[in-house]
Amino acid sequence: MKRFIVLSTLISIVILFSCEKENEIQDSNEFQFEATVIGKGLDCGETFLVSLKSLDDNTDIANGTYYADQLDSDLKIAGLKIYLNCRKPSDTELYACTAMGPSYPHVIVTDSKKNTNIKELQCNYIDFKYYNDEPSTLGEMSEDFILIGSDSTNSNNAIKDFVKTKEYLDHSYEFEILKDNNYPYKYYGLKLKNTSSCQEITWILNDLKESPIVAFAHYTMQTNNCVNLIGEAIGEQCVNSYSNIFYVKIKDANDTSDLNNTLLETDTWIREKNQFMDDWYSVFTDKNSKGDALEMANYFYETGLFAASEPDIIKIIVE
Repeated sequence: MKRFIVLSTLISIVILFSCEKENEIQDSNEFQFEATVIGKGLDCGETFLVSLKSLDDNTDIANGTYYADQLDSDLKIAGLKIYLNCRKPSDTELYACTAMGPSYPHVIVTDSKKNTNIKELQCNYIDFKYYNDEPSTLGEMSEDFILIGSDSTNSNNAIKDFVKTKEYLDHSYEFEILKDNNYPYKYYGLKLKNTSSCQEITWILNDLKESPIVAFAHYTMQTNNCVNLIGEAIGEQCVNSYSNIFYVKIKDANDTSDLNNTLLETDTWIREKNQFMDDWYSVFTDKNSKGDALEMANYFYETGLFAASEPDIIKIIVE
């Protein structure tokens, strides 16, 4: 009886996998392109941008970024994976757009559907850290701002030019590029063009991390507190976030074996040991680590191998 149940389960899994593959093949035969929805463009009203990848060798539309005219409204979600058929617009279908952002060609969408073969992007925002062995809330995620970090070898002009290439960012927003002493990264808060959901921001952060100029990309948190450590107002509006550092306290100042092993496991590294406290270390992360600095701070604590592990919470002036 057990052998029959196992065999039946295996058959069901094979059938399910076969059906998924068949659906994927059917979709690729039915549509010319698979695409990722980027977001609303700067220049053409409510028209969204998509990144096209051809499934048909006979198409005369090259892979790339396009304004997708007549895209269904329920598919206008940044980061959404879709299939679509499209054509080049006729002369009578062309219309004037502004020239505020980069110029992109248009396509007319004739048919489209959600790509159900791709897992939907999850919300990866973490709203707590560990403090005094208890979870401590960090507040609600900001739906309008994100934090980006770049290696300090990148010039400010190179960073600003990069930001202009991303349609989901507010290009009219004047952001400040910050650099602290002895910190090898520049960091800057950016405003999103549209108020976005957690899933959309997760996709945006992942997309930004594809660029060589981006070392880390983090969520930000809403806050009503816009004062410095001595209580002075520093701006009209702030958001909280976290750098790519977190701080780890080992249980035995003479034994770093657990720390070294966990660093190796998570693709994180030590830049410096605290010169005043032998059992505290500053640990660095980047986009290639197992998670961002907040995820890793929590992960190190949750292993039970360390006395404490806390992220480096920072405040960013956004207005």
